[in-house]
This record gives sequence, C-alpha cells and structure tokens, in this order.
Amino acid sequence: MIKKKEQRKLPKGQIIVVTVTGNGLKDVQWILNSAGKPVVISVDLKRAAKVIGLK
Repeated sequence: MIKKKEQRKLPKGQIIVVTVTGNGLKDVQWILNSAGKPVVISVDLKRAAKVIGLK
C-alpha cells in the first residue's frame, strides 16, 4: 500500500482497509527488533494522518 501511495496509484476519496493475518506477527522478538521506536503524537486525527504521510 505504501508503494502504491507513493506511485499515486490509489484512488482518491476511497477508504482502504488492510487486514494483516500473521506472517511474522506471532514472533514478538521479530517485531521488537524491527519495529523501531514508536512515534508519539497527541490525540489528533489530522496530526496522525500527517505523521503517516496521508496529508
């Protein structure tokens, strides 16, 4: 989805839902080693969208 967004191949004005079904997510150590430090922001939808690159 990130690549599609960067390539501007996602339809504007649509809601996209991604369902993650395992594939490494059960391995907690893998998650801890690869996730990095979380970004902490205030409870603000516009700010959250900006942080993840949606606006």
